[in-house]
Amino acid sequence: MQEVKSLWHRAFGDTKRYMDYYFAQKAPASRLYTDYEGVELASMMFFTPYEICFRGKLMTAEYIVGVATEEKYRRQGRMAHLMKQAIEMEHERGIDWVFLCPENPAVYDSLGFIPTYWRETTYYEADEEWDVREFQVMNWGRLEQKEKENVCFFVEAMLRNEEFDIYMHHSLPYMEAVNKELKALEGEIYVVKRKGSIVATVNVIREENQHQITELVCSRQFGKEVLEAIVRRLDTPYVVVDDSYFLDELEGKGVNRVLQKKPYIMARYTSHQTFEPLLCYINDIT
Repeated sequence: MQEVKSLWHRAFGDTKRYMDYYFAQKAPASRLYTDYEGVELASMMFFTPYEICFRGKLMTAEYIVGVATEEKYRRQGRMAHLMKQAIEMEHERGIDWVFLCPENPAVYDSLGFIPTYWRETTYYEADEEWDVREFQVMNWGRLEQKEKENVCFFVEAMLRNEEFDIYMHHSLPYMEAVNKELKALEGEIYVVKRKGSIVATVNVIREENQHQITELVCSRQFGKEVLEAIVRRLDTPYVVVDDSYFLDELEGKGVNRVLQKKPYIMARYTSHQTFEPLLCYINDIT
């Protein structure tokens, strides 16, 4: 496994803290596919199972992550060959659907993946005059079990009401796992309430001394209040919201939205079935 960790670090440059988390928590639950040149690791990828809701039914899909090839073995078709083999094997195991976050979408076009989700990023500057006294920000880790279950129910209801074809099932185990991952990235899940009722969940990380919101699910009418409450809790003058799906009604001073040029998610069936366009919502996945 050390050679896998070494290639991962060279390819992605993640911190030791995050790598310790990944290889202790996520890697054991994943299937690792590798390609060797003699005794040297040339290429690798992980297939990690997640529970998704596909048109109202729960199913297991796999997220492809850690796709890396040693520099001297690149442009030899190794990754494509390994990917095809891995997808065929996952199909034989009963997995129907796989997805990934593409660094270069063109690479995956030829492998049958199609774009399913684009992100619009919001850059938000604090508005000190905005009144958020009715809103309380709570840490996920300090919530009681019943409160956490209520948060999961809130998120699931919000996503279900959007009538997505596909979205990540925000079960309690999933949310607990996400919070652990955010902790490894110097962040956590925050829950925002208004007069005791949940109005938002906010997943935050901190990279290069900048706070980023990797997923925000909120009642649209309170988008600005939620962001304002969060920046005050984080004691920061601005925050970057990686995905703005639930902020589509937010506008005005201090708000700048940018549609990302490449898709955040690409996906395909493991069979040769044509992948039809789908309304997809998958965020905060690593």
